[in-house]
Amino acid sequence: MPNYCIAGLSVWVENINYPFFLRRMEQYRVKEAVVPDLKISFSEQEEIFEPEGDLIGQRMGYRTYLLTKEGGYVNFDRLENTENRTALMTADPGFREVQAVIRDVEMLGGAPVDVRCFNMTGEIFRMALTLHGGLVVHSSSIAFGGDGILFSAPSGTGKSTHTRLWKKCFGDRVTVVNDDSPAVTFVDGRPHICGTPWSGKTEINENIHVPLRAVVFLEQAKENRISELKPQEAVFRLLREIAVYPYRDMADIALDTADGLLKQVPCYLLGCRPDEEAVQMVKNTLRIGEKK
Repeated sequence: MPNYCIAGLSVWVENINYPFFLRRMEQYRVKEAVVPDLKISFSEQEEIFEPEGDLIGQRMGYRTYLLTKEGGYVNFDRLENTENRTALMTADPGFREVQAVIRDVEMLGGAPVDVRCFNMTGEIFRMALTLHGGLVVHSSSIAFGGDGILFSAPSGTGKSTHTRLWKKCFGDRVTVVNDDSPAVTFVDGRPHICGTPWSGKTEINENIHVPLRAVVFLEQAKENRISELKPQEAVFRLLREIAVYPYRDMADIALDTADGLLKQVPCYLLGCRPDEEAVQMVKNTLRIGEKK
């Protein structure tokens, strides 16, 4: 059974032999046999029946969240505007053992099963990490001078473009930790950026972790400018870029974790052009990469 360590969580995955999945996860695979924090067992079915449970919420019109009478977590997906259920996740109340069922719907316009298994594992990991007091933040993240920066913004704003400019300016002094979905965890009470296998289409990620120095929210602008945000200004931007699930316990923990993050890490708003001047502006403001 493949054993992975991702952002400090030990994750076992059963019944997955797809080359795409194994390739994307390989960097996080470990040989040591340890008790898993999260065990995921996959299976394929030709039809997925609607599970039992109390309706908790829905998201984007295709995902439904349920809670069992025993306190277990359930969610399932369906093809848009149809009754065709495409994936089902059931987890025990401790969210340690997860059954993941997937249906091949590529002929109906869905993504290939190997890609969907990989993405489903990522979604399950996000939920488990939330319960362990961590977050996955939609962002492009770098390590520079022993510190990490999250560049966060809605899709299409230019996060990856900005981190590529850091590589252009500073070469091997910059490591892109994750280009789309890094994790934030706390090590000895201090927030760190951690690589995860789920890094969008670029597949750029490293299995490393570095202390988080700052969160920089990006927006496009005609002139480069940067300003520090107050925590109450930053919180709404941060919550927009993390997954807050409708389960009450997960939502409460996610909000507490975000609050703890913002109390320790300064946040900035960077209005920028896609140029090297914007990179230097951030570097000079944070005084990152300087000798300590």
